[in-house]
Amino acid sequence: MNTDIIFISIILIIVLHILYSSLKTNRGSQPKNNDITTTNLYVIIDPTVTWELDFILNELLPTDSNIIIPNEDEFTRFSTYSRYINLTSNNVLLYNSNKHDYYKISSLATMLKPKVIFHLADDKGNKEKYERLALITKLYVRQYNHRNYVSYPNTVHMPLGYKTGMFQNCSSTDNMYKKLYLNRTMVWSFIGDVSKQDRPLLVETLKDISPNIYGSGFPTSSVKYYYEKSIFTPNGKGWQVLDCFRLYEASACGSIPVVVASKDEIQDNFQYENSPPWIFATNWTHAHELISNLLKKPNLIFETRKKVLKWWKERVKGVRDRVDIALYNS
Repeated sequence: MNTDIIFISIILIIVLHILYSSLKTNRGSQPKNNDITTTNLYVIIDPTVTWELDFILNELLPTDSNIIIPNEDEFTRFSTYSRYINLTSNNVLLYNSNKHDYYKISSLATMLKPKVIFHLADDKGNKEKYERLALITKLYVRQYNHRNYVSYPNTVHMPLGYKTGMFQNCSSTDNMYKKLYLNRTMVWSFIGDVSKQDRPLLVETLKDISPNIYGSGFPTSSVKYYYEKSIFTPNGKGWQVLDCFRLYEASACGSIPVVVASKDEIQDNFQYENSPPWIFATNWTHAHELISNLLKKPNLIFETRKKVLKWWKERVKGVRDRVDIALYNS
């Protein structure tokens, strides 16, 4: 009799273990209808968040998170998330303020009670009321700095990141030593639309410093390749602001960003970037001079690239540490 009870108990334990394992959701996949987890963190992602998604998931959030990416018309409906056990107060919310009304996001966040909110986009600086969401979460992470905004104590500014697919199957902070010693066959590269703002002047002024490559239409994988082959990456202003993904993508690849702007504009855009060791110039003629002088000092170029890689690694870690504290400290 005792033997039968022990045998049945063992069978029940095995069955329960199999059922529990089947309920766990792997990172990177959207939970299916029957995939309910009671232990791990949920990451709720606005489906319009695409460009920097790899950066946030690979670099800033826990690797065992349960990923939920609803359809766009379902994203702000609380009913979308009602079937998930222990989701309220056990989640991270990512949203794009260029795509969703403040009141819908505010209502969703009030109901979900996320531990961390990521406010993405807002490059124009006309979404200040979204900052109030910092009052209903432990940590409010946002892109872009706008000096006219009220910044709450629990607000953290993140680097813009990099385009999804740029660093496949690895972190951007992996292989730093290898990146430092890569053979750089080009002096500079500019991958993007060269017609915006001061970019035509950028190309015209720097094109005699060769070899170089510039233009748009490159696949994501080749953008990483060219940045890893370039000593410098000049950054022309976009339609809205000076801050640009290119600066962080280049930094992660060990290329030295070159930024042209006034001191005030540099301060406004990069106030929270922890003094990046990039090259700052007042105009493109000045940038030409700085690049030309540095090319005569290979040891200084090497040291500058080393500082850029170190800065990028520490910058990412700084944001990730703040996220970890918000998630795991009561």
